[in-house]
Amino acid sequence: MARLISASPRPLWLVGIFIFIGLIPSHAAETAVAEAQRLYASGRYAEAGLVLADHDCSPAAPAADLYLLGKIKVHCGDYAAAIKVLSQAVALAPAESDYQLWLGNSYAWAASTADLKKRAQWGRKSLRAYQAAIQLQPGNLSARLSLLNFYRQVPRLLGGGMARAYNEAEEIRRRDPIQGTYAFAVLYAHEQRSAQAATALATVLANNPHHYGANVALGRLAIAAGLGWPQGERALRLCLTLQPSENDVSHEQVAADLRQLVQQAPRLAGRELTSSTRIQ
Repeated sequence: MARLISASPRPLWLVGIFIFIGLIPSHAAETAVAEAQRLYASGRYAEAGLVLADHDCSPAAPAADLYLLGKIKVHCGDYAAAIKVLSQAVALAPAESDYQLWLGNSYAWAASTADLKKRAQWGRKSLRAYQAAIQLQPGNLSARLSLLNFYRQVPRLLGGGMARAYNEAEEIRRRDPIQGTYAFAVLYAHEQRSAQAATALATVLANNPHHYGANVALGRLAIAAGLGWPQGERALRLCLTLQPSENDVSHEQVAADLRQLVQQAPRLAGRELTSSTRIQ
């Protein structure tokens, strides 16, 4: 009969060392994620990406870590990596509306730089992800605005179209009148209905003077339509003092818009908005 031999127990002090060593990688990973979140929240996306460069974001990583890394990849223009990581996050947490939203963003932004075949393929996937985000959380206005932007930029035959965009704007306005008015302003500006866009933006900014998106839109309306350039310039300069959200254009893009508007200013002198649409 074989003799059963029990393993000799390790000394308690040695066990303690093993436990402590085992905790170091986990603690380091948590510290890296926390620092990346801080940098991301302040719009320092490239720096956040560097912090997570050595962080293990394999499919076994927490869905929240994958979600953060995926958003960083989107902002840094690494769309292939963003699609991969955000797909993993969605697979781990399919009920998270924002995960679906940012997967949709990764496909949409990738499509904007792709060839025609890939653009159609990724556009369809973007649409499905946005629709899934809204189905999971009907009040997710960021997802609804992203879907609206998809509709206004994509032909009707490929799932988009302005009629669908206006329906989405109406749905946003039903849930949040100010954000809905902003959504209509975006669509009016897209269709070069400058006076209506200016009126809608005036309403938004009268209620929320620090609305980042509306201030950007006012500056861009001045560039595109050549109307209200003093107000547009003030709006863009104000944006540079505000903190953009993850869904807003960056300060770098705003600064580029401001330079363009200032260059145009001499030939726009005297072309103010009418009194009914002027932003005070």
